[in-house]
Amino acid sequence: MWAFLFFTSLLLLAYTYVGYGMMIAFFNLFRKNRMDLGFPAEWPSVTLVVAAYNEADCIEQKIINTLQLGYPAGKLQLLIISDGSTDGTDALVAKHSQVLLLHQPQRLGKTAALNRAMAFVSSPIVVFSDANAMLNKEAIRFMVRHFEDEQVGGVAGEKKILDAGSSVGKSEGVYWRYESQMKQLDAGFNTGIGAAGELFTMRTHLYQPLPENILLDDFVQSIRLPLNGHRLAYEPNAYAIEGPSLSFAEEWKRKVRIAAGAWQTMLLYPSLFAFWQHPLISFQFISRRFFRWVVCPVALVALFMSNYFLWRGGGNFYSICWWLQLVFYALSLIGWLYQYSGRTGWWLLLPFYFVFINLAQLAGAIAWFSGSQKAAWTKAKRFRV
Repeated sequence: MWAFLFFTSLLLLAYTYVGYGMMIAFFNLFRKNRMDLGFPAEWPSVTLVVAAYNEADCIEQKIINTLQLGYPAGKLQLLIISDGSTDGTDALVAKHSQVLLLHQPQRLGKTAALNRAMAFVSSPIVVFSDANAMLNKEAIRFMVRHFEDEQVGGVAGEKKILDAGSSVGKSEGVYWRYESQMKQLDAGFNTGIGAAGELFTMRTHLYQPLPENILLDDFVQSIRLPLNGHRLAYEPNAYAIEGPSLSFAEEWKRKVRIAAGAWQTMLLYPSLFAFWQHPLISFQFISRRFFRWVVCPVALVALFMSNYFLWRGGGNFYSICWWLQLVFYALSLIGWLYQYSGRTGWWLLLPFYFVFINLAQLAGAIAWFSGSQKAAWTKAKRFRV
């Protein structure tokens, strides 16, 4: 029994973090390169929507960044909705006549704000971005070109983390480089499986209002596209740069919220597991999301426990694996202790952040099922770009 649990856990972890990526990378060798795209003869109108709650420290920087994007004049509208803001965000936005401002005193959460904002969007393409995420100059052009393909319903941009000289920045940066590579492989294989809210665009008519209690509006809105027969493309040449969380305590809050939202999404959309309806999407979702969100945190515990009992029973292989696990978790513990000094190297950050993410997944599950995670959440404090 312990041997079965050990090898099952080990194989699931290896498949989730390495094997799945290698598998679809192999299949992509035989598929047409979907990135071989030109630019449209006539650029469509685009509305960039930013939900900004108490973003006075960065909202003007966001406005300037958007107005300097290399999209044809008169074709790009910036809409900022600041419902519930109490720090003067709306007053700062109102100084810019080129920006459409929506503001009401009542705060109902980001999802409710986006639902309200979409009633004012008349362009065929809508782009969603966060107030503290700065876009590269050609981001909109590179994303919009994908809509020349009628099957494409949305496009996920790349997220980049500013190092900021912090341990959190180094950890987040490594994680998002891995995540970006996986998103590109997914999109090349069949379709993207979710987009990050820092930079995501879609055909306006495909937007469907979401319940106000949705935690991961960006992920849910983007995962609906392939479920409804539209492909989610990925564009690495369009990226949003965001500062890292100010501390691991702030990053913990963010990760737990995302993990709680993951459970909410899976329970709301059981069709994600319906192989008989859309086999490739279910295969991708289970391999990329379900295993990482649900299976791997449990598999890590099972691997450790089963390895302990097998090590006590003797055998060189199990003994080596046991000591390797002890070294890994020791490095993770040292990384947790040393990250306060800011001197931690990557060889300590990686084990620590890996354990950190998986613990956050377990905490997120508890937060969701206990009902403690609310839609109107407190945002994590981050370094400015």
